This record gives sequence, C-alpha cells and structure tokens, in this order.
Amino acid sequence: MDPIETKYRHEFGGPHTPHRGFLHWPGRNGIPYRSKTGNTPILTAAELKRLPTVADFYTRTFRLWLKEDREDYCDVRSRAVAKWYHIGHIERVRDPSHDEMSVYLEWYQVYVDYP
Repeated sequence: MDPIETKYRHEFGGPHTPHRGFLHWPGRNGIPYRSKTGNTPILTAAELKRLPTVADFYTRTFRLWLKEDREDYCDVRSRAVAKWYHIGHIERVRDPSHDEMSVYLEWYQVYVDYP
C-alpha cells in the first residue's frame, strides 16, 4: 500500500474542506480520486486511466508560536513527506516580537479528478 493511502485513506474530504471535493480511495498511484459529489462514479479501468491528474495551489504563513498554526504546518509537511503535497517555496523568518519562527509556504496538492 502506498504511504499516502496508508496514512490518509480515512479522509473523505467534502466541498467545504481544503480538498475542495470528496476523496475516494484507493486512488491511482497513491493519489486519491476526487469528485464533486460523494457518489463514486462507476468507470471502467480504461476510463479511470484517462482521468486527469490535477493540482490545487495553496499559500499560507504559519506563525509557529500559535498551536493551531504549528499543527497545520506539521500536517502540510507530513503530507509532503508522504508525496501527496509538494512544496513549491518556503521562507522562514524569525519573528522578533515572539522570538519564534514564522514560515511562508507555497504548496500544491495532487488529485485525480472524476468528471
């Protein structure tokens, strides 16, 4: 089983989640299928192979002295290690007012999109 599927297959997404759709496992090459509805379309193997792989781009500044930001940052980085998310750019800056780091991060998340 692929590392992405092993760790994250309990996630099913939804329209109001960061995944911007419903996730279906197993995906293709460890990347989940994503659909606009919660229904899993029934497709042949040939049709599944023709589905496009897409990526959603995200940016965020994480203030690591804040618990929620630190947890979210670690979550994004963990998914990058599993090769589901891909880091495009990262800047680390020490915030003198908190004597802590803030991190500006750009990443993209990969899916196979259902029609």
